[in-house]
Amino acid sequence: RSPVSILSHLLGHEGPGSSFATLQDAGYLSSLSTGSRIAAPDQTLLQIDVSLTEDGETHWTKVVETLFQHCRLLYQTALTARDG
Repeated sequence: RSPVSILSHLLGHEGPGSSFATLQDAGYLSSLSTGSRIAAPDQTLLQIDVSLTEDGETHWTKVVETLFQHCRLLYQTALTARDG
């Protein structure tokens, strides 16, 4: 599996503790999807689409913060696994 498909799967996961579940429980979003936006042999752009509720639009910075926290967690986990 490609790195983008793995990231897409992890960021798009909807189970307990996921970004989706956290943000939906807060009443900030109704849907979240991830996937490749542009793919070329030497680069890929990952896209995250969210449908915000009215409350989510008011608190959009919390939505972005939550998604970036999840990305940082994935990055730190990958570094820990790599370095053993």
